Amino acid sequence: MLAKVRKRTTIARKHMANRYSQQHKIDTFTIGDLVSLRIPCIDRASTDHRRIFCRVVYKPHPDRHQLYCEYGLLDGYYPTRELERLPSSIRPAYLESIPLAWQSEKPKSLHEVARLASAGSIVRCKCKGLCSDRRCQWKKEGHSCTANCHTGSGPHPCTNSM
Repeated sequence: MLAKVRKRTTIARKHMANRYSQQHKIDTFTIGDLVSLRIPCIDRASTDHRRIFCRVVYKPHPDRHQLYCEYGLLDGYYPTRELERLPSSIRPAYLESIPLAWQSEKPKSLHEVARLASAGSIVRCKCKGLCSDRRCQWKKEGHSCTANCHTGSGPHPCTNSM
């Protein structure tokens, strides 16, 4: 009985090893490689790009990479599992020449880069008042409040609506 269990266990281990090696291709990146980084769903709209193109500029550990994208240096180090190599047919012009002073740039968070890369975002005034004076950012800039403004608890008596 124990011999059968051991035999089945070794077969199961082989199957798991085969399944893992088929589904997960482990890629290594060097400095200068063009990669794409997945933007989290919470940071993008449904019509925005799912990935952002970057170049590896620094590699402090074998599995961690610092990235530079169209909008500047990204803060933090990203693991290999979050990156995909760009095919040779995709070569964004903005990644071909990275400024020499990239190390002195203030790093941006992935959330901020996703907001900058967004094609269209929902903009709200977020006031809790009546939007009747210049304390409302929208009124100050000369905009009228939209249907997206004042979301939350019930109807809002806004005096700055169209």
